[in-house]
Amino acid sequence: MTTTRGNRLEGKVAIVTGAGATGSGDFVGIGQAISLLFTRQGAKVLLVDRDEKNAEITLAQIKEEGGDATVFVGDVTNIDSCQEMAEAAVSTYGKLNVLVNNVGISGPGSVTDVEEDFWDTVMDVNLKSVMLTSKFAIPEMIKDGGGSIVNLSSIVGCGPAAAAPATRTRPLRAGSWVLATPWPSTTGATTSGSTASHPATSTAPWSPATPPTNC
Repeated sequence: MTTTRGNRLEGKVAIVTGAGATGSGDFVGIGQAISLLFTRQGAKVLLVDRDEKNAEITLAQIKEEGGDATVFVGDVTNIDSCQEMAEAAVSTYGKLNVLVNNVGISGPGSVTDVEEDFWDTVMDVNLKSVMLTSKFAIPEMIKDGGGSIVNLSSIVGCGPAAAAPATRTRPLRAGSWVLATPWPSTTGATTSGSTASHPATSTAPWSPATPPTNC
């Protein structure tokens, strides 16, 4: 099967969180697909995942295609780990231009039966992590004249607010707007939010003519 390559991200350095493989066979995780597409377009990618084995699977795919990537095992809810991942991108590749916040979790239940500890964990992973990774990525982007932060949330967040997963993804969409407000006009650093569902195949199809649609 032919792999489409290009140069839209030539010379760019990106961090993708949740970049490890999350399935088997033809199933491709979202972070895995993003990482593959970025390297196919010329970017160098720091593959961030808490599971080294899964990240190594993505790395092997990228290497097989001739791309450039490095694995970073880290925890996006830990401030030290987030600082270290930004430092790792810069020490390995010399700069940082793109941050993709792809990590997210959810679960069943409504506000009347969700456990407080689980709620706190979801908020740490889905919302706090975006603040922490951005906190250290933005200064590095500014040094290189600006950059882009892409925050992914679940397509479930477009549904009825009564669903627990939806209530946990909508704050990220609002948080993306708040995060973006101070930066673009003075630094060139931009932030956007997008919804996503699972890619269908290991070919990770992508077309610049069909960008994702936000709800």
